[in-house]
Amino acid sequence: MLCFGRATVARPGVAGLSLLLTLGCSRGPSVRFNHPQQLLDHIYERTSCSRAVQGEGRLEVAGPFVGYRGKLMFKAEVPAQLRFDLYSDLGVTLATLVTHDQSLRFFDLSQNTLVSGEANACNMAQFTQVQVPPLALVELLRGRPPVLRHAPDAAQLAWKNELFGPGHYEITVAGESASREKIWVSVPERDWALPLTDQRTFVTRVQVWQGGATLYAVELADYQIAHRASLEPTQDEREMGITELQATGPVCDGALPRRLAFDVGHAGHELRIEAHDVVHNPPLVEGAYDLEPPRGVRAVSGACD
Repeated sequence: MLCFGRATVARPGVAGLSLLLTLGCSRGPSVRFNHPQQLLDHIYERTSCSRAVQGEGRLEVAGPFVGYRGKLMFKAEVPAQLRFDLYSDLGVTLATLVTHDQSLRFFDLSQNTLVSGEANACNMAQFTQVQVPPLALVELLRGRPPVLRHAPDAAQLAWKNELFGPGHYEITVAGESASREKIWVSVPERDWALPLTDQRTFVTRVQVWQGGATLYAVELADYQIAHRASLEPTQDEREMGITELQATGPVCDGALPRRLAFDVGHAGHELRIEAHDVVHNPPLVEGAYDLEPPRGVRAVSGACD
């Protein structure tokens, strides 16, 4: 543990005059994780009950040649199923993105197009402006770190003290094809004296590089407890003859990030998601990841198949 003590600095020519610098002692959990997989397994175990998340909020995309914002309704389900519906403040559908079974469809009202292609990071960037694959985005929305494929000895773990903060874990991963990743994980100070099994861990930042260039960096913040969605059918569902709903997962009470801010500094692109009314394991809905665009929409093949 690194500790800064008290230092006395004498000013030349002035007898007895000193400047006292008191820099407190950097601290951390009394018992710490000592291997990256040990910490990752702990995070996965604490979030394993969450199989899907659903919520509302706002989405903003900004870049040198593109920009849009609006109300967002989203659903993310393991392993890599996504649905993002972006609306104007007047309720007009501006864009819809769905990924399912390795396929992607993206409706863009401004271009009157429907893009269909593979569910890969490059095609995702047509909507998000960030090359984040569907599986990684699903994990992040669930408050879990997507981890590059790597050799068992290609990951390292360290506790990093901060001068003006509580400190955090850093997992560094050397992945395949000249890729690299760094994952920041925080532990609340009130958990520092608890056994490892009881310590809460929150992923606060993930950054991924490819060939030395940043693919994306994302900050995760404002973690709040979310619960499993209600399985009580709505009045409309009852009128349709639906009397029982099946959940996508078990009862789950775990914290989820309400703010995700992606940044691709060298390209000037940003993606921000601010969520509310977030729930775990919403009811199964047939066709949730289907997309039927309005008539007259121009069909386009994905640019990155």
